[in-house]
Amino acid sequence: MKNAGSTKQNPFSLRLSPEERAELEARANGRPVGSYVRECLFAANDNRPRPRRAPSKHKAELAAVLAKLGRAEFSSSLRAIAEAARIGALPVSPQLEADLEQACRDVAEMKLLLMKALGIQER
Repeated sequence: MKNAGSTKQNPFSLRLSPEERAELEARANGRPVGSYVRECLFAANDNRPRPRRAPSKHKAELAAVLAKLGRAEFSSSLRAIAEAARIGALPVSPQLEADLEQACRDVAEMKLLLMKALGIQER
């Protein structure tokens, strides 16, 4: 006789054609198929927090680049140099001023692209 308080999980198998299996894997989008099926069947009744996968090495590297970009404060430093050039405190040619402004835009774009790749929304 089984104990009513038992937490042992009972496996459930399902036969699928190769096409059905391929579609199921595509819908799972990289998640374990069993987890995806459980989520589809029981999501409305399940209030448990979902386990999170560890970020891939690629995402971890992107996050490190974004963090380094933030710590280096390139954007604010470039903006200060561009402002000094604009008000005449730093003698520069029009080409250098344009290059500095472009560098500011480039840093801002790198930040946005990294955040998008990591799925981070700007606050």
